[in-house]
Amino acid sequence: MPDKQVAKSKPSPSVKRSVIWAAGFYIWDVLIFGLPVIGLGLSFLAFVCYGLCAIVRLAKQERERAHRYAWRGLIYLVTVAAILSSHNLNLKMGASNADRIIDAVETFYRDQNRFPEKLEELVPAYLDSVPRAAVRFNANAYRYWQEGDRPQLLWVKVPPYLRAVYDFRSQEWVVFD
Repeated sequence: MPDKQVAKSKPSPSVKRSVIWAAGFYIWDVLIFGLPVIGLGLSFLAFVCYGLCAIVRLAKQERERAHRYAWRGLIYLVTVAAILSSHNLNLKMGASNADRIIDAVETFYRDQNRFPEKLEELVPAYLDSVPRAAVRFNANAYRYWQEGDRPQLLWVKVPPYLRAVYDFRSQEWVVFD
């Protein structure tokens, strides 16, 4: 009687496909669009659907299929958590870097008795480099300009709508959209 070879189990194509789709949802929402809506919503919907499918298959005593559905649901649940945490990290990073820029501009003003014309004037004496507002492909830079004698700093918290503007004269943030 020939020996049976134990085949290594490898992820089913459906699980691999879920990983690819989940990665695409993450890249779209976090890096490209910057707004956790489409990928987040689709990932959550996929998590719910695959979770329900796993429960139904388990009730029908189809353990292997239930297990596969559960894995696929878990992949999308992890994607939901990753999208939300990355979005939160971008908001914290943007606020922290904005505070660094504000401190540098105010120090520049105290030293030079004028506001800088552009943020690059702060490098290297006040900042090592002008920081990014977020880790994404769009709306990732701060904008600095002067309206008369009122310098202002803008960063996009959540593209394309939620914009925060800091007025150096009043030392207050105003949020638009």
